[in-house]
Amino acid sequence: MGAVAAVTVVAAHSLAYLLVTPDPHAREELLSATGHARWTLVIALAVGVFVAGLVHFATAKVWAGGDPQHDVPGAYRYAVPRLALLQIGAFMLLEALERAATGHSVSHLLSEPAFILGIVLQGLAAFLSALVLLLIERVVGILKGTRRTSRRASTPPTPFNSEPLRLRARPGSGATTLRGPPQPLRL
Repeated sequence: MGAVAAVTVVAAHSLAYLLVTPDPHAREELLSATGHARWTLVIALAVGVFVAGLVHFATAKVWAGGDPQHDVPGAYRYAVPRLALLQIGAFMLLEALERAATGHSVSHLLSEPAFILGIVLQGLAAFLSALVLLLIERVVGILKGTRRTSRRASTPPTPFNSEPLRLRARPGSGATTLRGPPQPLRL
C-alpha cells in the first residue's frame, strides 16, 4: 500500500503543479522558488519504492499458500480511506519539508493554489490507487493460477437451519400464507 501511495503522491503532486502553472517556464520558476530543486531525486526514490513494493507484494502473493476467498468491495473500502490518509499526509509533509529546506515559511502553504489542488488530487488519487492495488493482486493471482472471487458471489446465503421453509395448510386453521391472520400457538 505504501509503495503505490509513494508513486501516487509524486504523480498527483506533479499534476497539481502542472495544472496550476501550465507554462513550463513559469512552472520551473515556481518549483525552484518552493524547494523543488531536487524533484527528480524524489521521483526516482518514489519509483524505486514502488518497484520494490511491487516485487515484495507479488512475491508474498506467489508464496502464500492456498487461495483464500476475498471480498473485493470490502478490500476496496478498506484501502481507499487508508490510502487517502497516507497520500494526503505524505503530500503535506513533503511540501512542508520542501519549504523548510529552502528557508520558506510553512505557514503560507494553505494559501498556495498548488498545495490546495494537490490535497484534492491526493484524495481523488486514493480511489485510483486502491484500484491499482486490486488489479495488481488480481494479475498476480492469474499468473499464479488462482482466481479472485467475491465472497458474496462464492458463498450462497444459508438459512439458520438446513430445512426449507414449508407452509403447511391444515383444514380449518386459517390462511395458508405468511400474510394471513395469526395462528394459535400449538405445542
